[in-house]
Formats: sequence, structure tokens, C-alpha cells
Amino acid sequence: MTPRPGPRHGGSVALLLLRLLAPDAARAQRSVADLLGRPATPDGEPTTILYTGIDKRTLAANFDFAGEKNDPALVALGTRTDSNARWGGIAGYVAYDWKKALRTVLRAEYFSDPQGVRSSETVAPGHNVDLVSLTATVEYKIWRGLVGRLEYRHDEASRRAFSLQNHGLIPTSHAQDTMIAALYYSFF
Repeated sequence: MTPRPGPRHGGSVALLLLRLLAPDAARAQRSVADLLGRPATPDGEPTTILYTGIDKRTLAANFDFAGEKNDPALVALGTRTDSNARWGGIAGYVAYDWKKALRTVLRAEYFSDPQGVRSSETVAPGHNVDLVSLTATVEYKIWRGLVGRLEYRHDEASRRAFSLQNHGLIPTSHAQDTMIAALYYSFF
């Protein structure tokens, strides 16, 4: 049978709730309540939406929101009347398969840490930090499961959060750039 020309319709949308894979039903019911607006649990609720219905493209979005009552880092400060911590983030990416062996990916991420308890060892707890990352990746399937990858990433923070001098714990910059060249073998 000869394929018909024109746009291809179909694909899939996946909403992945990691806790729905939990073995006990009580935790699964709780995760649905969290998604519908109940306050997040300490370990959060990562959720990913994936769409593969456009030929050669993959689109994805991820959001995570969490919190912790009486966060130990905030309690240790001894200066706050509210020692509850909240944090969350969103990310999105689009991937394009140029050929069977060549793929590019663009990814954007945003993470908000209003109490500064989850973002970095270089930011003291109790200080607001917002982080933004942009990443571009080129991936080439060299042979069977052997894959080469080049990646550039730019991170930006609302305050000094990156230690670029002496690699210590004192933040020296609002931004950092990373370049990666990697080879890996995929068995699946």
C-alpha cells in the first residue's frame, strides 16, 4: 500500500504522574488530589506531558511543585515566623529528528525557590532565587547503540548563585555557561 501525501494526523499525548505508578491506591488517589490543587507533599509531584504526533518532532512540558513544612534550613535560621518552604519549576523542550541518526533538541527551564532552600549550596537559606536555563543539544547516532552528543547550556539566576572563581561555596556570578561533549552507549 502506497502512503498518501499530505499531513500525517495522529500521535500520542502522555500525561505521566509518577505516583500513579505507585503500588498502593491511596498514594495514587493522593497524587490526583495534589494535581487538582491540594498542597504538594515534601517530595513533590513531577508531571510530564509528552506529544509525538508531529512527524519528526517531539514536544514535552514538565512541571514540578513541592513544599515542606518546618524546613530544617529555615528553622535553623531562628529568624523567621514562617519556616515553611515552597519551590517549583517548569520546563519545555522541542526535539527534531533531521535524519534517522541526527537529532537536535532545544530546552528551556525555570525554577523558583522563594525561600532559597533547594537551589544551591552557594545561596543562604531564606533568600529568594529564580533560575532560568536554556540548552541546545545535537545528538548523532554513530553506530548501533553508540551516540555522540554536543550540548551548550546557559544558566541565569536572579542573584549570585554560581561559584565560577576558586570553585568554592561563595557565589561570584549571576550566570554560567557549560559546554559538554559526550559519548554514550544505549543498550535499548
